[in-house]
Amino acid sequence: MSIHGLRGKVRTKGHESVDDGAGMMFTIEDTLPDSRLGRMAVPLPDGKWAVPYGFKTAPGTAVDADGVAHQMARAQTFADAGNELIWDASCHSPVYDKFTFNVRANYQKPYPITCSAFLNLVLQGYDYQHSTYARDTNERIDPTAYVYPPHQAYGVVHWFFANGDVWLNETNEFKRGDLLAYSKQEPEGAGTSGKYFANVYHVAMYYGKDAQGNDWVIDSCGVASGAGVTVHKMGEWAKAGDITLVMRPNYRRGGN
Repeated sequence: MSIHGLRGKVRTKGHESVDDGAGMMFTIEDTLPDSRLGRMAVPLPDGKWAVPYGFKTAPGTAVDADGVAHQMARAQTFADAGNELIWDASCHSPVYDKFTFNVRANYQKPYPITCSAFLNLVLQGYDYQHSTYARDTNERIDPTAYVYPPHQAYGVVHWFFANGDVWLNETNEFKRGDLLAYSKQEPEGAGTSGKYFANVYHVAMYYGKDAQGNDWVIDSCGVASGAGVTVHKMGEWAKAGDITLVMRPNYRRGGN
């Protein structure tokens, strides 16, 4: 948003282009609220803030138990790969060039992966053994999985916002397999607020609770984790308080 003098409430027609399905409603405020909505707010040229509103506050679909079971089994294979993978945003993953890139022919272990590459692979029906981390071509093993152009973290959320089930996180209550979007101001450095959809800087997959009631996630969250994909307590790497939006996959309808 680059318009001066906005007041009241406004609605955008899209995020990256008109009618891309990611238009949002905003209230124009003088100060940035310290809230999840504030983490997604867009700074305006006159010092005001466009703060989003109007999100659903609960999922619109029940958990697809069978689809999520397969999703989590695929996800686990990447965690089981251990230090054969490493978080690295400077190199290509198997999703590059529409899932045609041969990682192992171009790199040595540990192979590069990111949070979005991990989600793109799992959601679109690939496990570690059927990706070019382990073979020369990617092979989609789940015909019910999603099909969409692979994206960065904010793009995955953008796509689900336009095509799937997304709601505002108000309760920190998640179901296994739910996708979690983390937002903050300046998500990728100075000047990036508002450029990335909902200021998303990270995406993860909810893994479940342990016997003590602690929440766990599975994701790719940086070289400090010691591996490309790890299962860990929520909040150990990305801040749990930054979880703004939640997405629920539904493989009964697929991603087409």
